Amino acid sequence: GPKLDLALQRVRMGCAFNDSSLIQEGIDACHELLKIEGDWERRNKLKVYEAVYLMSKRQFTKACDLLLGALSAFSSPEFIEYKNFILFTVLVASVTLDRPTFKNKILDSSEVLQVFPE
Repeated sequence: GPKLDLALQRVRMGCAFNDSSLIQEGIDACHELLKIEGDWERRNKLKVYEAVYLMSKRQFTKACDLLLGALSAFSSPEFIEYKNFILFTVLVASVTLDRPTFKNKILDSSEVLQVFPE
């Protein structure tokens, strides 16, 4: 509960100040705390936080997996707007997924079509 929320706050602070060591420490702490406690909402928040961090480190394949895992249950509006989350997911998926997978997981996704109907 509260310890995990503080660790997530540490990740947000690291992102705000562009402090990669603080971000990594916060992510590692979150993973440890999720082994003990944690609900699906916090797990999904961590997926989004970690994916944004991995994108900054150009680890697009792992970031894509995390973003796709959080696509149907986005719960991080305090960190990133939903429209930007969808945009990042589409962009990262476009460079990491093959065409049939991209069509199935992105272009045919109701979450993506809701934000970008064209």
